[in-house]
Amino acid sequence: MKAKLTFASLLLWPSFAVAQTADAPPGDTPAAAAPMAAMPVAPQPQPQPTIVPSDAGPRVSLTISPAHLSLPVVELTGEYRVIPKLGIALVLGGGKITDNVLSATVAEVGASARYYVLGSFRTGLQIGGEVDYVHVSGDNIDVKGAGLAMGAFVGGKWISSFGLTLEGQIGPQLQTASASSSSSSSSESKVGLLLNLNIGYSF
Repeated sequence: MKAKLTFASLLLWPSFAVAQTADAPPGDTPAAAAPMAAMPVAPQPQPQPTIVPSDAGPRVSLTISPAHLSLPVVELTGEYRVIPKLGIALVLGGGKITDNVLSATVAEVGASARYYVLGSFRTGLQIGGEVDYVHVSGDNIDVKGAGLAMGAFVGGKWISSFGLTLEGQIGPQLQTASASSSSSSSSESKVGLLLNLNIGYSF
C-alpha cells in the first residue's frame, strides 16, 4: 500500500508544480530577458586628403630676351625640368647687327643648369652656371669673330597659373673674344657681367 502511495505522489507532483506556477502572483514571474545590446555603428570613412604628385606642373619653359631684340638678335631659351628642383636649359640665338658702315651676322648657342634651392621649377630661387658661344661674321668686310662666356649666377623664376613665365639671372662671367681678318687678328679676356631677363610661357 505504501508503495502505491509513493508512486501516486510521483505522478501527481508535476501537475502540482504546474498548478503552482500558474497560480503564482505576477511579481513572482521570471525576469524578462534583457534587451539585446545595440549593434555597434560602423565608423564612417573619412575623406582622404588629395596628394599632389611631386612631378605635377609645367615641365618646359620657353622664354625670349627682349633686350636682345634691340640689336636686333633673337635669343631663345628652352628649359626642361629634369626633377622638381633641377632644370637644364638650351640657348639659341641669331640675327644681324647693322651699323652705319658695318653689317654682321650673329649666331649664338649656349647651355645652363639651374638648381632651385628655394621653391621649385614653377616658382623659386635658383643657382646655376651658364656657357655661351657667339660667332660673328662681317657681311661687307673680311672680319670674323668668336666669343666664349662662362659664369655662375643666382636667379629666380615665376610661372603664373596660366603659364606666363618671368625669369632672370645675374652673376660674374669670364669672357674671351677673338677677331681675325686676312691681315690681322686679336684676342681679349675679361671678367664681365652675366645678366638675363626673359619672358615667355611654360607648359
